[in-house]
Amino acid sequence: RVEIIKGAGIVLNSISDNGEHSLENTKDAYILNIPLPRFALAKRISASEINSLRSLALQEAQAKSLSGALGVLVKEMKESFNTTLEYMANGALFGKILDGKGNVLFDF
Repeated sequence: RVEIIKGAGIVLNSISDNGEHSLENTKDAYILNIPLPRFALAKRISASEINSLRSLALQEAQAKSLSGALGVLVKEMKESFNTTLEYMANGALFGKILDGKGNVLFDF
């Protein structure tokens, strides 16, 4: 369920009176009943990276280095999600949202 607060403005297609549609209209919002895709990424820190952190003398330096390594991985993952959202937004302009493999997630 995706809730769109009224006033946010969406472009709608016309349908017949008895036609199926995925839009509900409430007092305060439009509600789209659509399946939402899930995306996942897996990143790993290698054992050699962990061992190199252990070679640092101070525990504070180890924690700082580990948080820096995690930050790099999180940044890479966030960039992938942002790229995916941009790709899907471009597809939405043409009425078809695809995933990275070209599978149709939503067609309107």
